[in-house]
Amino acid sequence: MLIVIEKFIKLNQMAKELPYFKFEPNAWENGNIQMLPREDKGLFIDVCSMYWSRLGDLPLKLVIQKLCGGNAVALNSLCDDKIIEVIEGNIYIKFLSEQLLEFNNTSE
Repeated sequence: MLIVIEKFIKLNQMAKELPYFKFEPNAWENGNIQMLPREDKGLFIDVCSMYWSRLGDLPLKLVIQKLCGGNAVALNSLCDDKIIEVIEGNIYIKFLSEQLLEFNNTSE
């Protein structure tokens, strides 16, 4: 139980220290995301926000229920175009994971 509490405290502290993530307009404008409809782009930004606020620990089931209204098909375009990945039931967003890892390495 103590380990869980310590992990929660550390994650909560990291979340306060990381109120925003780096966004590169050039990468957005020239990336694969531009081939998708606006609805999918909006969903991606929502997923990014949730991913960041949860420090990269984002279960697919939570996204489907909270952001997609229970419709798993809504994520198909993002997955098919490799904009997000699903690994062992969790969402993975490469550029955000890299930023989280970078912060974690510099804060140790």
